Amino acid sequence: MRPPRPDSSRPTEPAVGDRFEVGEPFGSVESVKAVTEVYMPLSGQVTAPNDRMTDEPELINDDPYGDGWLIEISLTNPSTNGLLSAQQYNDFITSKD
Repeated sequence: MRPPRPDSSRPTEPAVGDRFEVGEPFGSVESVKAVTEVYMPLSGQVTAPNDRMTDEPELINDDPYGDGWLIEISLTNPSTNGLLSAQQYNDFITSKD
């Protein structure tokens, strides 16, 4: 997923107990210009949504590695092979510009 747009608002999130496989969309972030799906990086079951996102959607841009999280999950396969670190992801997206 590319970095969220600065005008992001109204994220949609799944319910507690919903299950998703790696690569499946689990929600979306709606902005003034577009709706962008958000995909599961790992397979798992939703254990908690971030209720703050309803009233404070700017958190996804202002604090993506802190309070701007969307969901918590319980992993069905805890392997993290193929995932990027924050620095690797930043390097990847900046190389695409």
